[in-house]
Amino acid sequence: MTANLVIWKWNGDLRDSAVRRKRKVKVGEAAVAILHDAGDDLTDPFPQQPLVDAIDAAFPEPEEDRPFVIERNPKHIVVNVTMASRIKIISVIGPLANGMGLNASEA
Repeated sequence: MTANLVIWKWNGDLRDSAVRRKRKVKVGEAAVAILHDAGDDLTDPFPQQPLVDAIDAAFPEPEEDRPFVIERNPKHIVVNVTMASRIKIISVIGPLANGMGLNASEA
């Protein structure tokens, strides 16, 4: 079994949390929609390489030896991680994304 961490940047209309509350847009539901390619209108493109570089620095082992895979899409990133490593990996990558002004949520 695996888990997914979805990372994105809100689109310009949804950057304000008050607007999201008013429109009843919830982070978890947005992550699921984005994961299933139904949330494209919720997101804006963002520079992904700085986050990927930070993940590479945090997990320096070769990609093929990692317990996760990074899938890059034009407007979001999905980190697919084994359940056995879920807490360890997500507790590192989520804060890296948040520190760059991005959103990260399991879906």
